[in-house]
Amino acid sequence: KADHKLTTKSDTTIESIKKGLDMLCENGIMIAVVYPGHESGAQEKLALEDFSSTLNQKEFSVVSISFINQVNNPPQMICIEKVKKKKHQ
Repeated sequence: KADHKLTTKSDTTIESIKKGLDMLCENGIMIAVVYPGHESGAQEKLALEDFSSTLNQKEFSVVSISFINQVNNPPQMICIEKVKKKKHQ
């Protein structure tokens, strides 16, 4: 019975993720759960996918996990792992 008028916004979500990625330890994982079942959530999902697809693959591994047998726009997870830096040989 939550108030569905209260939503997160793409710009503040991405800003928070950027700050979190700066603080993330090597091999650390950040998980963002996106709820695309309403207009704001659908926009946020697209913005987060666009942003995360631009992350340097040498620094981050990104995977998107979604339900394929659920109806009504189920939640989706975007998982970002900070890749361990290789030591110079």
